Amino acid sequence: MASLTLAEFAAILDRLAADARGRSPTLLAGDFNAWAVDWGSATTNARGRTLLEVLSTLDVALLNVGQEHTFSRAEAGSVVDLTFASRSKAGQCRWILSGVYTASDHAAIFTTLDVGSTLPPPPPAQQRKSFKADSLDTQAFALRMQRVEATGDTEDMANSVMSQMLSACEECIPFRSVHSSHRDSVYWWNQEIAEARKDCVRARRPYQRSRGSQSHL
Repeated sequence: MASLTLAEFAAILDRLAADARGRSPTLLAGDFNAWAVDWGSATTNARGRTLLEVLSTLDVALLNVGQEHTFSRAEAGSVVDLTFASRSKAGQCRWILSGVYTASDHAAIFTTLDVGSTLPPPPPAQQRKSFKADSLDTQAFALRMQRVEATGDTEDMANSVMSQMLSACEECIPFRSVHSSHRDSVYWWNQEIAEARKDCVRARRPYQRSRGSQSHL
């Protein structure tokens, strides 16, 4: 999405939200190329505000844990790969940023949904925890990972390894509180508001194009 204008980005998000609004449960994931303090960025940029605006119309929760960069190139990095799930299912999901080699600037991310889980929904923002990766006890973690075992088919093995990896992290890395974009259900959203927002986006596009052309004069 990096090559899209802000208006094009907003239009795609509107279509995505309209499609997701009629489906349940919902899982949204991708490289949104948007910055927001809600998911660990230093600042919130225009794309981040646009994404947050669209997400406010959906009953979803951010699954990202911690503030480690999901994208890294040379000395720079950012959190742009995001995963959201229906709030009713978020408590059954596990999100892990893996160190597996991907031959890409983007890190590998594993997300699982335990359909048989009875876990409670995500806790309030002030109670949610993430790992302090810079305080990892590397020796203890290495010893713990040596005991990892996996059997069964490919899916069972992947789920087992991810579960054991998470347990190892919980044992060897201290927790820290983080902000969450967990939101209550948006009972107030209706078709009239949706149409009004579409009109606003359509009106905003020519204005943004005119600003861009003036900046090159």
